[in-house]
Amino acid sequence: MKTISLDADDQIDQKLEQLTALLEVARCDDFASYNDQIQNRYLWACSCLASDIKTLYQQEIDQQEVQV
Repeated sequence: MKTISLDADDQIDQKLEQLTALLEVARCDDFASYNDQIQNRYLWACSCLASDIKTLYQQEIDQQEVQV
C-alpha cells in the first residue's frame, strides 16, 4: 500500500479541518450530556490537534527563515 506524504501546508489544512469538525460537535447541546470523562478526553483530542497545528506552523516559519 502506498503512503501519500503530505507537505506541512496540507497537514495543517487537514488538521484544521479535523479540529473544526470536532469543535462543531462540541458546540452541540448533546455534548453537555456526555459524562465528564468523555468530555475531557474529547477536548484533550482537540488540544492535541491544536498543538500539532502550532508545531507544523512553527516548522513552516522556521523553514522559511532558513530559506531567506
